[in-house]
Amino acid sequence: MSDIRVQFFINFQSLMLKQCPDHIKNNQCNLRFVRGANDLQTKKSQIDGGGFAEFNEKIEMKTFIEWDASAGKYKDKMAQLQAVFYDGTTLGSCDLNLADFAKPDKYLQNLPLSNTAPGVSTQSFIVVDIKTVDAAKAAADTGSGKKSSMLNKMGKALFNSSSQSSKQINVLTSQVEKLTRDNDNKLKENDQLKKNLVDMGVTVEDQVQNSLKDRLSQKMGVTTKVNVKRDNTEKYKALSAATAADVKQLVSLDKETERLFEMQMRKRNKNDEMVRNKINDLNEKPALRDFLFKQVSDQQLKKDIDEIEDEIDRLYAM
Repeated sequence: MSDIRVQFFINFQSLMLKQCPDHIKNNQCNLRFVRGANDLQTKKSQIDGGGFAEFNEKIEMKTFIEWDASAGKYKDKMAQLQAVFYDGTTLGSCDLNLADFAKPDKYLQNLPLSNTAPGVSTQSFIVVDIKTVDAAKAAADTGSGKKSSMLNKMGKALFNSSSQSSKQINVLTSQVEKLTRDNDNKLKENDQLKKNLVDMGVTVEDQVQNSLKDRLSQKMGVTTKVNVKRDNTEKYKALSAATAADVKQLVSLDKETERLFEMQMRKRNKNDEMVRNKINDLNEKPALRDFLFKQVSDQQLKKDIDEIEDEIDRLYAM
C-alpha cells in the first residue's frame, strides 16, 4: 500500500433527531462541514414534526491521504460535521475520518451525533452518502483534469478543495438565490402598494406630487406658499449698526434669494409635470407598465447573475 490522492463525492442527505424536543420541531437547521480551513454549509432545511430534515446537497473535493507503513493503515485525516440550529446553536456534531474512505468505493453512513445540545438525543444521526475514487486513475481514465460542473440545474454548487474558493462560491450561489427572491418580493410589494393607494382613493400621480412637495418644503425650510413677497427694509433699518448702503444691499440679497428660489420651484414643477405625464402614460397602458417593470427587473437580475457566474469561472480557473 502507498499514499493516495482521493477524490471524494459527498452527499449530505439528511438529519434525524431522535425524540426531537418540541422547541426544535418545525424550525430550520443546516449542516456544516469543517476540515482544516474549509468551512462549508448547506442551505437551511425545515425540521419536521418527527425530527427529520432533508438536505441532499453535494460537495466534491480531493485530498491526499498518507499510508502509515508501521501501523499498516492510512493515517487519520479528520473532518467534522455539525448540525446547526437556525439561531446558530450547534445541535450536535460527529467526527468524520476521511482515511476510512481511502479505498475507492461507495459508502452510506449514519453518523451518530455527540456533544449534543440540551434535550437532543445522542441517538440522533446524520446520513451521508460517500463515493471515493483514486484521483490519479480517474484523471488518466478521462484524459483530463477538468473540474466538475460548478452549478447544476437546481443551482447547487460543487466545491473544490480550495478553502477560500469554496467559501466564495457558496456565498455567490446564495447571492443568486437572494437576488431572485428579492426581485419577486419587490414586485409583490409594488403591486400591494398600488392596491393600497387605490383602496384609499389616492392615485399614484397624487402621491408622487405630494411627496415631492413635502420633500422640497422640508429641504428649503419654508412653506409651499412661495408667491408671498416680503420686504424687510424697515426691519433692516432698525439694526443699530446698519447703514443705508447695508440696508440696500440686504434688500437686494432678499430679492435675489427669492428669484433663485422661484427658479428652483419652476424647475421642480417642470420635473413634477414630467413625472405625472410618465405615470399617466403607464397607467393608461398597464400591460406596457408591467412589461417594462419586469424587463428592468429581469435585466438587472441577469446582469447580477452573469457577474456572479463570471466570478465563479474565475475562481475555478485559479
